[in-house]
Amino acid sequence: MPSALVKQLEDGRKTAPETALHHTKNFAANGTPKYINRLVLETSPYLLQHCYNPVDWYPFGPEALARAKEENKLIFLSVGYTTCHWCHVMSRESFDDPTVAKYLNENFVSIKVDREERPDIDRVYMSVVQMLTGNGGWPMTVILTPDLKPLFGGTYFPPTDRGRRQSFMSILQEVSNTWTTDPDGARKKAGEIAQKLSSRARTGLPSNIPGQEATAHSADYFVQRHDAQFGGFGRAPKFPRPSTLFFLVRHAKRQPRKELKDSIVRTLDAMATGGMHDHAGGGFHRYAVDPHWRIPHFEKMLYDNAQLAWLYLEASVAFGMPQYAELAHRTYRYLLRDCQAPDGGFMSGTDADSLPMDGKGHPEEGLFFTWTPSELTTVLGADITPEFVKTFRVTSRGNFEGGRSILYLDGPWESDPRKSLAKAREFDAQLEQLRVSRQVRPPPETDGKRVTAWNGLVISALARGSWLANKPEYLRVAQKTADWLLAHVWVANGSKGKRLYRTYHRNRTGSLAVLSDYAFLIQALLDLFEADGNTRWLTTARLLQEEQDIRFLNESWGGYFHIPEEAGLLVRRTHDYDGAEPSGNSVTAWNLLRLANFIPESNYENAMIRLFRAFGHRLRRAGAGIPYMADALSAYHGGLRQLVIVAPNKAPAAGRPLLETLHTEYVPDVIHVSVSEGNHQHDVAQQLEWVKGKPAIKGKATAYLCRNNTCKRPTSKPATLRKQLRQP
Repeated sequence: MPSALVKQLEDGRKTAPETALHHTKNFAANGTPKYINRLVLETSPYLLQHCYNPVDWYPFGPEALARAKEENKLIFLSVGYTTCHWCHVMSRESFDDPTVAKYLNENFVSIKVDREERPDIDRVYMSVVQMLTGNGGWPMTVILTPDLKPLFGGTYFPPTDRGRRQSFMSILQEVSNTWTTDPDGARKKAGEIAQKLSSRARTGLPSNIPGQEATAHSADYFVQRHDAQFGGFGRAPKFPRPSTLFFLVRHAKRQPRKELKDSIVRTLDAMATGGMHDHAGGGFHRYAVDPHWRIPHFEKMLYDNAQLAWLYLEASVAFGMPQYAELAHRTYRYLLRDCQAPDGGFMSGTDADSLPMDGKGHPEEGLFFTWTPSELTTVLGADITPEFVKTFRVTSRGNFEGGRSILYLDGPWESDPRKSLAKAREFDAQLEQLRVSRQVRPPPETDGKRVTAWNGLVISALARGSWLANKPEYLRVAQKTADWLLAHVWVANGSKGKRLYRTYHRNRTGSLAVLSDYAFLIQALLDLFEADGNTRWLTTARLLQEEQDIRFLNESWGGYFHIPEEAGLLVRRTHDYDGAEPSGNSVTAWNLLRLANFIPESNYENAMIRLFRAFGHRLRRAGAGIPYMADALSAYHGGLRQLVIVAPNKAPAAGRPLLETLHTEYVPDVIHVSVSEGNHQHDVAQQLEWVKGKPAIKGKATAYLCRNNTCKRPTSKPATLRKQLRQP
């Protein structure tokens, strides 16, 4: 190892964060790490978790790739993320094992990748794993030739053979032996896999824009897939998938159907009453492993909670269900209390695992969040505990591992969820006691990196929450977060001008942004513009959209690649699935639709039409895979309306009662902006032509509701505006 690198590692040893939670045996009795590798110099918390492995890890980059080619060694690529339970298990079992590490170090160039920092690498090789095995997941294990062509792929592998599942060591030996004894055959096989991957990555031909029947077909698909007993769509494990629920809530507004509303409400109720909802601390765990939504995988992710806060608030307005608004605000409180980084922005998530109460031994899943009756009695007292354990289904035997219990309520298939949630509210003081008391337990690790795309989702949730629920404090945090983000991740990059970065951690930017970072941040800035009328958000959104077009647009097709051309990966893929997060293309469809209606005299509408045509076949045949884009398509066909509220110059807050109509009227087809007469209205009108020439009539705040340059009669009365909003 070069002496300069040794010095860097020694310096890194002094400043590396504590990662002993998952690697206790890699530390000497005095707390000094026995091993250290290049990952200690990285910004990713996931990579830093592995900086004390005996494996000679490299981050993905030129140094590792050059060594593989120079020494003609296979690349062992391991992909995971900070809060991944099975990633930790495989690390303890295999990557901490000196024997396994020795074999890897002698026969492979080992590269560790954080899928959240480098989703471009993750998606390319996850496609390989799914193609080879029929499924995927993390940790992801891929063995590559020195030119990055895949030779083998899988997920978690145990340290010893378990039934049909080979041990990790035997797989390494088998692939390494093949490379040594038949390198030509191995290269041929890898080339065939790469060719097959490349053919699957090709985009289709554009088509005509699908009609409304395509979105109706997608809604029908979800109704048919709805689990009428327990809620959700499909079998366990149960994932929230907010994009689906956003689409269905909005589709139910445009085309009301009882069975559609029932499927949404049952799903939202099941998620709210089940154990996936953290009743003590607020927010939601990643997913439920059972069909009842009761047994969660305990990691908590920023992207889930940002979307679910906004979703429940939107559903509360759409269906007139105040219990959803209360649930939303509990989730907002969790985000603001537990997810904000001290120096700005929002952190990515928390682990599923935590150490036992005495702080010793291996981390276990769910310890931080689960209870025994005796623990509850200690915190709540003997008088309240019997009724509490009855309400939250805590038992002496436990409903989870180790005789511990997850808090959950009667599900919607057992009782009226309104009554269940109302009963839970009777114990708000006790739930807060539990939240405070569990803070003395060893906490799950926090993934402190700030991801641009996910911070964009939080900004959107806060900005929309500020106008849907009259919460100015949400708006202030959204503004502050956007300012921080633009100052820290949209920065100068030498002679290349400003570049957007995906991550920020340890006072440094990480990898360059991918499509979703641009799309989610643009969406956030448009939401902020609607919330406060500050034109700098709109101006910045337009600049970022221009940059997104330059770096990601496939000119011949009309859609957007997930990565810029300079990424230099095996294939350049298009992401066209709305999973835990909506895809960048789906969010871009909504962004272009809104920009085209904010600024009709522009090229945004043409870009939007090209995007819908690019995904035309997908929207017709499998629109349920991209419901967020299907929602944008439906809004395009229905047309957006423009609402401008003009307040007198000396009374800018006078428009608030008019804006508050949006608290009770669900209007997903309306874009709005509030202005004050004078300089503010003039500034906004420089970009939004339809704001010009609209006075505050008779010195009163006045609302103008328009579509296609035709406006309703101006009104200063909230009741009149409410009637106008209700009209088709």
